[in-house]
Amino acid sequence: RVREAMDTAGYRKFRITGCVQSGKTFLIVIVVCWHLFERHETVIYGVPDLHETGADKWREELLPVIQKSPYMAQFIPDTGRGSRGGTPTAIKFSNGATLRFMSATDGDHRPAHRA
Repeated sequence: RVREAMDTAGYRKFRITGCVQSGKTFLIVIVVCWHLFERHETVIYGVPDLHETGADKWREELLPVIQKSPYMAQFIPDTGRGSRGGTPTAIKFSNGATLRFMSATDGDHRPAHRA
């Protein structure tokens, strides 16, 4: 029912929040991958700290899932940020979708405040 609602109800923005140990990571990985690889849309992933949390979310939660899927793995960039480690801020996949990590710190506080 959730997928049907997301596909047909005309929603343009999705937000996921929850308390500790509520299953956010599992749900976020599914929704992020769906938007990136099925809908070819840009995803903004809000994290508390870009350099620590953002890099960890990419390396430990999203990248392993993407690499396990032959379909999604084909879109992993060969060059640019996120292709060889480091702290990715925006990862542009070869299908045209972009995964952007944004925090309220590390210089992102002004753009985030204006949004």
